[in-house]
Amino acid sequence: MSGHWSRRREDGVEISTDPGRLDLDRTHAAVAASFWCEGIPRPVFDRALEHSLPFGLYLQDGDQCGFCRAMTDTAVFGYLTDVIVFEGHRSEGLGTWMVESVLLHPDMQALRRTHLATRDRQELFGRLGFRLDAQPGMQMDIVREPGELWPADG
Repeated sequence: MSGHWSRRREDGVEISTDPGRLDLDRTHAAVAASFWCEGIPRPVFDRALEHSLPFGLYLQDGDQCGFCRAMTDTAVFGYLTDVIVFEGHRSEGLGTWMVESVLLHPDMQALRRTHLATRDRQELFGRLGFRLDAQPGMQMDIVREPGELWPADG
């Protein structure tokens, strides 16, 4: 998709795919502190971001308050990852609205499968249409622990 996409709520909260708006230091720090990507080095994060569709979540004053990214072939498959609302802005419905918005993005429409991996927010994502173990016995993954990929001492 060419150009940047955005969506705005009545209260001025906005989601945008413009990577130039992202506070990369703050976003990296939040993702690196998460259980799913703990300690991810900045160059690895930057490379992942470069090859993804990034979504920044912004308050009315333009301050970034959340982030997620998607990868998709725009036809049959999409993957939503790094869904995070920054500390101080949680429990305000922002995460739900952010994911709803991502699913409305033109590149995420009419996909046969949209994948998401989470261990702690199944109820939230379930309300948005995601199903835990939607097709048991069909999906296989190669999973490496962060410490295998980027050791803390190196």
